[in-house]
Amino acid sequence: NVIGMLRRSRHLDENLDGSWWLAQAGGFDKAVCAAAAEAEAACRAAADRSWGALHLTSIGHPLTAGLGFARGTFLDAGPCRATGGDTNTPCQTATRSLSDLSATATHVSARVLFDCADLAHGCSIITPLGPCEVAGSSNLSCNEARWHAG
Repeated sequence: NVIGMLRRSRHLDENLDGSWWLAQAGGFDKAVCAAAAEAEAACRAAADRSWGALHLTSIGHPLTAGLGFARGTFLDAGPCRATGGDTNTPCQTATRSLSDLSATATHVSARVLFDCADLAHGCSIITPLGPCEVAGSSNLSCNEARWHAG
């Protein structure tokens, strides 16, 4: 939320790439307070207050949306649905990087879900996008339902 506020500010000088907010205007503190107030108000107004109801992410290739295709088509593995998620949780699938000030995750937990509950008889490893996450690969599949079911 904070990074989003910094990026979409009307007062941002394009030549400074966001540093003006942080270095001169005290924008970081103001943005954190504003984001916290906005999140608190959204939570109070929400009918569903369960974790992930407000902070949504989805499994999909960034180029699908970037090129104007509908979710679940083009380079996506299959129909995508929004799901709750945050950094280092099993449902996190953030795709952005630090280079554009929008990093939202470590990207580690987006790749695989391990179930080692019964090691004597085997264990399950579920990858949300199948054994291969390369768009166009015959091994790309949508295991999203199994992944959500644990």
